[in-house]
Order: sequence, then structure tokens, then C-alpha cells
Amino acid sequence: LSPALVEADSLAYLTLERTAQGADTGPRFRLGAVGYGTAGADLAERICAQIRAWSPARTAEPVVTAYPADTPDSDLADGSVIDRPSVRLVIAY
Repeated sequence: LSPALVEADSLAYLTLERTAQGADTGPRFRLGAVGYGTAGADLAERICAQIRAWSPARTAEPVVTAYPADTPDSDLADGSVIDRPSVRLVIAY
């Protein structure tokens, strides 16, 4: 499965692109995101921001906090918000 973000008419998803393979090395890859729709570029940038957050600090452990679905934004902890029908999840590093 590939992580994705969806918002209204827009979609972005994680990509892994093979970039090269040298005679003395194995294959090399580039990790990124592709977005479609009116907010596609913003959604792709949000995915890339998460990649950058994890890249230099792989020992960082995310903290996931669940709130009732009707919790206002002002009452949420700082972090990335994932809205689901019955819950709002906040992921922070």
C-alpha cells in the first residue's frame, strides 16, 4: 500500500522512482509524492514534508492522539491532522 491524501477533488500519493543503477552499486531510488486536482500540489507537499521530517531523525517516534470527531481545531494538539468520520487523529513527532 502507498500512503495517500485526499481532499475534496484532489489526491496525492507517495511515489518511489528508480533513478539509476551503477556497475558497482545497487539500484538507487527517489522518494516523493505526486498530486492531482486543485489541491494536489499542496497535498503532495504535505506528504513530502512528512518524508523530510522522518529522513534526518529516523529514531523519532510519532505520537498519535485521538479526539472525538467534533473537536474544534483550536482544541487539537500541534501536528498533522487526519479526519475520519468518527475521530480526528493528530500525529506529531
